[in-house]
Amino acid sequence: MKVMVGIPCMEEVKTDFMQSMLGLQRGEVTFAITKSSLVYDARNKIAEMALNHNYDVIVWFDSDMTFEPDTLDKFLKRYDEGYDYVSGLCFARRYPTMPTVYSHIGYKADDEGIIRTELGNFEEYPDEMFEIKASGFAAVMTSTKMIRDIAIKHGPPFYPRYGFGEDLTFCYLAGQEGYKMYCDPSIKLGHVGSIVFNEDSFKSQGKVNQV
Repeated sequence: MKVMVGIPCMEEVKTDFMQSMLGLQRGEVTFAITKSSLVYDARNKIAEMALNHNYDVIVWFDSDMTFEPDTLDKFLKRYDEGYDYVSGLCFARRYPTMPTVYSHIGYKADDEGIIRTELGNFEEYPDEMFEIKASGFAAVMTSTKMIRDIAIKHGPPFYPRYGFGEDLTFCYLAGQEGYKMYCDPSIKLGHVGSIVFNEDSFKSQGKVNQV
């Protein structure tokens, strides 16, 4: 298995992220770190490198996340089990914080022709792996087969479309191509803001209305 760890960056990398990355258990992997003011450009460059050099899988980490040392091993185990897309469990960096994995994704034009996006949050989720329709790219495993299939049909896979950011665009296109996506809630992530938003933050705030 040929593994790339992809880290798209803008102007800074959080200290908490670097502490997590330095503690990451890893075997023979290649790190691809790209800097761009446009995150979709950074992601597309990483994807292109992986495809051009025949990598099997990319594990993506955003540079404002925290994670456990066994995170990469957990992702690669899921790849070995035949999954093309698995997200860790991440939460929005604001209150009310919600999981950034989604039960449905879509868009439509209103009466004035303005595109309106539609996302459904998981206010509750199981302890075991569960199917999702989209996620942010806080920490995600994607097969390069999946990326190639999307790129052949749609062009650069992370170019924003339909009113979505680059991450949700990718998920929407993956769904259109028949790929199934999953969240592994045992891969727990922290989102670095004024505090680190994580599962404890989500559970301590009480119930909120489902988006």
